[in-house]
Amino acid sequence: MKVIRYQTVVDSPETDQRLDPLHRDVLKVGTIPTTLSSALPLERMLARKV
Repeated sequence: MKVIRYQTVVDSPETDQRLDPLHRDVLKVGTIPTTLSSALPLERMLARKV
């Protein structure tokens, strides 16, 4: 493995500017992203539910 790519899908009326800090916080405090990021780079993507 060289990189881990993941996508967070949200269903929210909030703007991207308000959701982006939340998405970044998932990387900081989430157990799985924290563990994996020490071994491999993570590429994140935030998407809206259609």
